[in-house]
Amino acid sequence: MADPSKDVKKLSMMLESEEWRVEKAIERGTIRRVRTSFPDFAYYRTVREFAGFERGTLIVPSHGLLLRGFPKIERALLLEPALRSRFGKAGKVIVEEKMNGHNVRVFELDGDVYAATRGGLICPYTTHKLRTMFGDELKQFFEDYPRTVVCGEFVGKENPYVSREYPEARDVGFFVFDVRDPSGRFWSYEEKLRVDEYGLERVRCFGEFEVGEVEEIHRIVRELDREGREGIVIKDPDRRLPPLKYTTHSAHVEEIEWAFRFAFDLGRDFVLTRTIREGFQSFEWCEGNEELKRRGAEIGRAIVEGLRRAVEQVVEEGEAYEEIPLTFESQEWFDRYKDFVNQVTGGTHSLEIIEKREDGTVRAVLRKRYFGTGDKVSRILEEGVL
Repeated sequence: MADPSKDVKKLSMMLESEEWRVEKAIERGTIRRVRTSFPDFAYYRTVREFAGFERGTLIVPSHGLLLRGFPKIERALLLEPALRSRFGKAGKVIVEEKMNGHNVRVFELDGDVYAATRGGLICPYTTHKLRTMFGDELKQFFEDYPRTVVCGEFVGKENPYVSREYPEARDVGFFVFDVRDPSGRFWSYEEKLRVDEYGLERVRCFGEFEVGEVEEIHRIVRELDREGREGIVIKDPDRRLPPLKYTTHSAHVEEIEWAFRFAFDLGRDFVLTRTIREGFQSFEWCEGNEELKRRGAEIGRAIVEGLRRAVEQVVEEGEAYEEIPLTFESQEWFDRYKDFVNQVTGGTHSLEIIEKREDGTVRAVLRKRYFGTGDKVSRILEEGVL
């Protein structure tokens, strides 16, 4: 059992902040001790920025490990001025694909590989999948580059955070987009190419472009839109300037439809931000009436279809939920993740086994419930008013 007073002292040193500030942050919940049964060591995470450290910073006092949170990436609404103002002095940019999954920071501790979510939780599911897919490769990388952090996108239909099929990820996949050294510095694009030598996969790179090559970058976005992909991330080749992200129309439509399946939990925030992006994108691309009609019709259909599906689900099954299939390499990993889900969600999500195979693998389904939508739709169905 960790000694709270000793932890405060260690946290104070590691976060370079006075002990009383750390104590106050713990009292307020800005810094929280994670109490899940996985992993076997105690750790803390920041749920908001603290002392210059990003939200999602993960600290393991017993091992002196501090894993900085991943910085929020700003969104470009108009590419031409965004490129000029952000990267004008650099002169050139690297354009990489933005994949639709969840941001994972992978690190090594006591010879084992772990995966942390954006919020600073060590996820048993993502951890065991990465150990299965790239365990040896990651261990070798960390042996050669100790205390570095490999940042990547975890994607696929069996992703409990964002379930979406990718042809390059049969069930799940992991694609590196950044590497961060112990000082917190991000590796340049050329440095990052080293991960190829270890058999790790990187997100797709479309190349290096002059800042003024806006039309060429627009062409890439339009092609990704036709393919139903999410968008791009634009980076300084030396990774000294903060990157920008830019997403496609098809991604906005898909996200709005999904959000309105759970409209009273997610719909309001999703529709405002995505329709703002649509308006600026349509303006920058100088769209005519026909293109405007198509764009508006697809957004409107997504809203109505998503909400209709929500009502139908509540009528037929009495609740609003989504189900995600997951496969575990063993009963042990299933048990670890089930305990994690119960503790993190307070029981609002559930994990149930649907098949145990002869090779020891376990197939399960994660049910994620949206009570705001379920309750509100049920009330409307009963009373007819909002």
